[in-house]
Amino acid sequence: MGGALQQEHILHLDDGPAALAARLRPLVHEHSGPFVLTFKLSGGGIVTRVMETPTTELPWFGEVDAERLRLVAMPDGRGVTPYQPILRGELRPEGAGTALALSLAPHPGQQTWSLPFAMVGSALSIWGAWQFINADLTRDWYLGCLAMAFGAAFSLFPTWRARSTFARDCARDLARLRRDLGLPAEPAQRSA
Repeated sequence: MGGALQQEHILHLDDGPAALAARLRPLVHEHSGPFVLTFKLSGGGIVTRVMETPTTELPWFGEVDAERLRLVAMPDGRGVTPYQPILRGELRPEGAGTALALSLAPHPGQQTWSLPFAMVGSALSIWGAWQFINADLTRDWYLGCLAMAFGAAFSLFPTWRARSTFARDCARDLARLRRDLGLPAEPAQRSA
C-alpha cells in the first residue's frame, strides 16, 4: 500500500482517558473483530471495494476503551470510497487530560493497483518513444506522443487518486472527530 496512505495525528484533550472513552462510547456502534471489505455502488455509480458498515444512526463504528480506540466513520451515500481511513488511537494520560495519538490508514486489504497500472504505463511510454523515434516526422509522429501521454497517465493517475482521496477522507474524519469531541474546528496537530 505504501507509507503515503497513512497519517499520524495527536489531539490534546482536557478529559482523562476513562472520561474521554465514556464520552465517545455513546457515539460508537460497537463492532469487535476485524473490519470486512465488501463491494458497493459508490455515489458516482461505480462498483468499488469498501468496508462493510453496520446499519446504525451513530456517526462511528468500532471499539473504544480507556486505553485505545479503533473507529471508522459512517459514510453518507456520497462518502463511500475505497480508501476510507480506520482511526486507531492510543489514549495516553497527560497531566489531568489525555493525549489521543491517532494513526489513520486504509483497510490493510485495500489495494491501489498502482503497480499494474505503472507497468502498463511504462510499456506504453516505451512503445510510444520507439514509435516517435522511428516515425516519419511528416506523418506518424503523433502516435508516439499519444502513447507516451497515455503511458504517463496510466503510471501516475492511480497513485494520485489514492493519495488525494485518502487525504480528503482523513481531513473529513478528523474534522468529524474533533466536532464530536467538542474541540475547535482547526486541523489536528500532525506529528513527525
